[in-house]
Amino acid sequence: MFNYFPPPRKGVKQSLIRVFLRFLRLMIPVWDKALLVVMGTIVVSTFRVVNPWLSKFLIDDAFPNQDWNLFYSIFVAYVVLVLIQRLVGTMTTILNHYVDLRVSLALKTHFFTHLQRLSMTFYESRGIGEHMYRASADTGAVMRMITDILPATLRAVYEFILILIFTTWLDWRVSLVILIYSIPYGMVAQKIATIQRRFDRRVRERWQARDAGLQEGVAGAAIVQTFGRRRHEVKRYLNLTIEGYRAAMRLFYMRVIEGELARNNGLLPYLKNRLIRLYFLREVILGNLSYGSVFPIFSYTNRLSNPIQVLIRYFQQVRIAMVPAERILETLDQVPAVTDRPNAPAMPPVRGDVVFDDVSFSYEDGTPILRNLSFTVQAGQKIALVGHSGSGKTTVANLLLRLYDPDSGRVIVDGQDLREVKSSTYQDQVGLVLQETHLFNGTIKENILFGQPHASDDEVVRAAQLADIDAFASSQRNGYDTDLREGTRISGGQKQRIGIARAMVRDPKILILDEPTSSLDSATEQRFLQSLDRVAEGRTTFIVSHRLTTVANADLIIVLGDGQILEQGIHAELIRNGGEYAEMYRRYLGLDDTRQVG
Repeated sequence: MFNYFPPPRKGVKQSLIRVFLRFLRLMIPVWDKALLVVMGTIVVSTFRVVNPWLSKFLIDDAFPNQDWNLFYSIFVAYVVLVLIQRLVGTMTTILNHYVDLRVSLALKTHFFTHLQRLSMTFYESRGIGEHMYRASADTGAVMRMITDILPATLRAVYEFILILIFTTWLDWRVSLVILIYSIPYGMVAQKIATIQRRFDRRVRERWQARDAGLQEGVAGAAIVQTFGRRRHEVKRYLNLTIEGYRAAMRLFYMRVIEGELARNNGLLPYLKNRLIRLYFLREVILGNLSYGSVFPIFSYTNRLSNPIQVLIRYFQQVRIAMVPAERILETLDQVPAVTDRPNAPAMPPVRGDVVFDDVSFSYEDGTPILRNLSFTVQAGQKIALVGHSGSGKTTVANLLLRLYDPDSGRVIVDGQDLREVKSSTYQDQVGLVLQETHLFNGTIKENILFGQPHASDDEVVRAAQLADIDAFASSQRNGYDTDLREGTRISGGQKQRIGIARAMVRDPKILILDEPTSSLDSATEQRFLQSLDRVAEGRTTFIVSHRLTTVANADLIIVLGDGQILEQGIHAELIRNGGEYAEMYRRYLGLDDTRQVG
């Protein structure tokens, strides 16, 4: 994929021009179509400039002399020019829309692709509503800047230069007056745009907060209803919406003021046009100008001032559009926590030998999570990671998944340092089942195929049988093609088994289960453990769990505390040792210190 947004050089300030040029790179793949749009715009603008001259000849020559040949010639010229202008204008509009779609697709795809590469820490530090708003509203505003404002600005520049030549040839004083007028006009527009830019940023922050509130209220509907907090959530969403409208109204007021002062029919353009017309009508009365000459002068006066107004207004709109552009770049300039080294080789087929060699790790805030952690796992073993919350269990799993790279030390699989191989070729060979299995909109089959899109129907059924979900899927009216839309009644255990089938369909040699039974009742947990014994056979399996009954039959139990290994061994051995694991197990069973566990 073409890299539209290479990282900025360190120490280089991101000015408005630099930000604009970074987004302009989106036009590179469609530069030839964009060039045709510019050429079509130039043709249309040229014909618009020529039209007033035909009126001059019509008034000064054809009408006074009753020259019907000239009259009909001018009429035909009018028709031909209008037809060509309409034809070229329509083709330019269609082509510009095509460019708009291509550039929009490139920006949205690049933004989403980059989001998928960012670390879990980045996602956890920001609300989902922020990503949603930036991927939709902010990208839409930036697209308007690139595909609408930019072509219009180029057209305005061309018209300004062309008409300036004509008006200077007719009467240099017209050009002088317009250029002088543009100074106070530009100052007023600049002040208004500065205020609008500040209000626009506030509006986007308010709407982003509203969308985040909506997402949280919908995602947490069960909690809201269980705790009887419906009114609170409705009131919170209403307040967020009202705050958004308040900010939007301030921006709306500024736009009204801008329209009344500086738009085409605003006060400043109106006063300028009336003064210029008064002067030239006086010249006609005094006999210094012909009636026909006044028509192109008035037309060019409007058209000369309009490009200036348009240029100033578009420049201010670009400044306002820089607000969402800068917000998008805040995300795009985030450096992924894990990147492949140049020309990294593919990971060979995984057997499942795992070594953590003196691994230390800390998150972005610098707090140490793992400290010089070392252990060795042989292929096919079932490993349990236990410990109190914050001990580093999930971090070990994340490092093994290569969602992060260690600060020091090595994570080695089959003799390969994971930092030395292409991450996707390794992750394709690892299965993962989380505490909460997320089901995507789609069918049971599609959710299982998410683990391996090219799996055959037989492979899907085999994975479902291993996960003990085949009977449930087959009992549905549409079988594996049963649609699992949000709101479909499906138990937690069934969700977990679909998650296991999703992991198993890729036939992973390393399987990671992060708190897989924490949300299940005892009966469902027992059925899940029976499924787990089948799916773990012949695979290196890591189980992260607080439920110690889940890990009692593991080949190796690693007890973590404060980012270090406190003890390790099999269940019976650790119980005999009477250490941290035995104490955890005693508390888990609800026994007091005087009673033995076994």
